[in-house]
Amino acid sequence: MLARSRVLAAAFASLCLSALVLAGCYQSHTGSAASCGGDVCSESEQCCATCERGPRCQSLDLPCPDVSGCDGCNDASDCGAGEVCIFAPGTCAPLGTCLPREGGCPRDCPGVCGCDGEEYCNACEARGLGVSVAMPGPCDGELCAGDVFCGVGERCCEGCFGEGFCVGADEPCPDIFCPGCFSNADCAPFEWCLPEEGLCGAEGVCIPRPDGCDADCPGVCGCDGLSYCNECEAASNGVAVRSETECEAEPCGRGGEVCDEGFFCEAFMGCGAGDAFACSPVPDVCPDIEAPVCGCDGVTYGN
Repeated sequence: MLARSRVLAAAFASLCLSALVLAGCYQSHTGSAASCGGDVCSESEQCCATCERGPRCQSLDLPCPDVSGCDGCNDASDCGAGEVCIFAPGTCAPLGTCLPREGGCPRDCPGVCGCDGEEYCNACEARGLGVSVAMPGPCDGELCAGDVFCGVGERCCEGCFGEGFCVGADEPCPDIFCPGCFSNADCAPFEWCLPEEGLCGAEGVCIPRPDGCDADCPGVCGCDGLSYCNECEAASNGVAVRSETECEAEPCGRGGEVCDEGFFCEAFMGCGAGDAFACSPVPDVCPDIEAPVCGCDGVTYGN
């Protein structure tokens, strides 16, 4: 989860500008319909900017998220020494502001509910512990996904990417279309497909490629079997991280099988779809047949 979070965080800087400029829609990879972050919205959907993942189709029943704070923080790791990440009162996500830790809090104790679902004397005490205030009074409610707190008379619903939102207690959670991807070809040119944590080739989500990476180079192994300096460098190349160490040998499929010399990792159902991989022998001689095919590296071959 940590590696995935770092990759998502690295995408924020490049995302904010593109998320706010929705007018620059490109054509989908089918070349026919105008798209929203790589997806074509239905009549019951709208194209919304998001701080986390760029333009996305979202149900008309839900308001578009506020992206005015795209340059904020997600947690204390985004802030300087002695600072904490605090969200606006009554909100617990997605982006907050880096503020100094409080000290010398007043003794009055009206009681507030923190975004962690715990109760504190006042906002000052909560802030001193790095916790934002979900609502005044006791925590009579439900801590929702993404640290969103739903109060009395509300219930928690979950969006496509694990983000929580609240609806009335008597209202059903709306049906939301959640677009996914299996390869970078399913995403916009400035995006890449981030699969579920630790599962190379699994269904994922399209997120922006980072613009720049730091020089720190501990070494990681990408899902393509190549080594990269860090998660950011891998992400900028459109590759998810398989392990936190450099690659020792090329893995083939989710099982991590290593192909022997003279063999290659062959995908039988598209490029990186599911478990359809096997180590196949490299052919010594190819037939003289002209039957062009497109390789998973994007290059056209004779057969």
